[in-house]
Formats: sequence, C-alpha cells, structure tokens
Amino acid sequence: MHLADEESATVAGTGICVEFQVKDAWRAFEEVAATGLEAGYPLTDEPFGQRRFGFRDPAGVWVDVVEQIEPAEGFWDRFPPAGPGSTMGAPGQ
Repeated sequence: MHLADEESATVAGTGICVEFQVKDAWRAFEEVAATGLEAGYPLTDEPFGQRRFGFRDPAGVWVDVVEQIEPAEGFWDRFPPAGPGSTMGAPGQ
C-alpha cells in the first residue's frame, strides 16, 4: 500500500472516500501505523462480517481498509431475504 505524501497531495480530499479490501487487516493496520498515520477508526471486528479500520491520508481522503470475516452468529437472521433479482439483503441470500 502506498500513501501519498504531503508534497504530492494536489487536491483537498474532503468528501472523498476509498475502500480497499485486503486479505489481512491486522497487517495493513500495522503497515499504516508504521507510517505515523493515526487510525481515525480503530481496527474493529464488525458483527456484520468485516474487520476494518480507517484513516485520512495526507491529502484528506478517507481510506477504509476492510477484510471480510465471518459475521457474528445470527447477525443476518434479523434481516429479511432480498426479493427476486435484488442485490440487497444478507450476503449469500
């Protein structure tokens, strides 16, 4: 993962968000922390099935780093399955 430095930042990233899906969010978190950037959203296992953290790069862009993990047991049970042809609803439904 390469992060822009302040000298190469030519735009204000306010309002911009990018998301990266990674195989190992712990490792990505350690790599980002080693650059001196602080996580604006700490490394967290979300009940819906993501391990993630977020930070602002030097240009102000919000970067969300996500690893797909198993959701908490029963988390998706409270959501109705999607209707025919819909891409909405619980994963795999």
